[in-house]
Amino acid sequence: MAKFITIPTTVAGSPKIIFNTDTVNSVSYLTTTTFAVYTNKSIFTFTTSAAGAASTVTLINSAITNIAGPTLINVTLATGVTIAALPVVS
Repeated sequence: MAKFITIPTTVAGSPKIIFNTDTVNSVSYLTTTTFAVYTNKSIFTFTTSAAGAASTVTLINSAITNIAGPTLINVTLATGVTIAALPVVS
C-alpha cells in the first residue's frame, strides 16, 4: 500500500505538498535554509525560513520511515520554521 507525506507551506494560496514515499529516494540537507527531496524523476529543492533545513530533513525522514503510521502522514515542522517558497523542481 502506498504511503504519502505532506509538507506544509506558508506560500499564500498554496496547498500542502504531497509525496508518495515509494518514489522518494532520499532527502538531503543542502544549506542552513535549503533541502532537497530526490524522487525517481525529479529533485525538489525547498527553501525554509530561519535555519530550519536540517530539522526539516530529520522530520521528513522520520515520517517516511514511520512504518506503523497512517497512509497519509503530515510532517510537522519545528517551531518557527516554515517552507518559505514553493520548491524548485529540476
